[in-house]
Amino acid sequence: MAKSKDILQKLRDKYRLVILNDKTFEEKASVRLSRLNVFIVLSIAVVLFASAIGSLIVFTPLREYIPGYADVSMRRDLVDLFRMVDSLETSVRQRDALLGNIRQVIDGQVGTESSKDSFPTPDVGVRYETDLLHVAAPFDSLLRLQMEFENVELRLGVQSDNRRFLGVTFFRPVEGQLVKRYAPDERLYGVGLVLNREEGIKATLDGSVIYNGFSFGEQHVICIQHASNLVSWYKQMNQSLKNVGDYVRAGEVIGIGGGAASGTRPIQFEFQLWYNGISLDPAEYINF
Repeated sequence: MAKSKDILQKLRDKYRLVILNDKTFEEKASVRLSRLNVFIVLSIAVVLFASAIGSLIVFTPLREYIPGYADVSMRRDLVDLFRMVDSLETSVRQRDALLGNIRQVIDGQVGTESSKDSFPTPDVGVRYETDLLHVAAPFDSLLRLQMEFENVELRLGVQSDNRRFLGVTFFRPVEGQLVKRYAPDERLYGVGLVLNREEGIKATLDGSVIYNGFSFGEQHVICIQHASNLVSWYKQMNQSLKNVGDYVRAGEVIGIGGGAASGTRPIQFEFQLWYNGISLDPAEYINF
């Protein structure tokens, strides 16, 4: 106990720090100190120095030079970039699927109204196939006879009497002579016309252009998406006047066809209508 008091007393003993002139021994300054005071002052100085260094690192860009210390905003930017890349990959896959479907339509690798492998309608929960009407089943024979008697159409959205879409009036795309009728067995999924002169090709309904391309066999081709999953194709045009993404109105000119530029072809213009992936006979909806 006495030893502890001696140590505490030594820490509290006062000393004088005197600053003298080396030549004249004149006293310039003096400070009374103790060992305890010196320890406290040095401790406070060390804490303040460490706090200053820490603040300098945390609140200034110097922290980016410390290995393993990442910027918070950089992490946020990386997360946003990953999300953008994922969204872009999804968009690219959807675009490739759409272009693949459009290419199948152009090449004629899809079903028709009488085809057994017609495309399913994604917005209809139950899909009724027309071929099922010809399957011999005793339990549905009465129903089939009644449907044949009433001439019921199995295509959704089409009237049973005149095969017209409800509330839809189709605009005639062009004036010309009908030389080729709808013949899906011959891979003609629309109607072919010969034009007397070079004239404008018009959109049959309001819609958005989803395809605009060119091939030597079909010349300029435009596809327009309309309401109710209805799609119209305009093929063998001399010139297209619209781009993908353009919104057009019914009767608006979308291309140029006919004339001398296409006089060597047996068909100068081909028009197709598709509903839910099934080709339709345009002559049933438009008076050519």
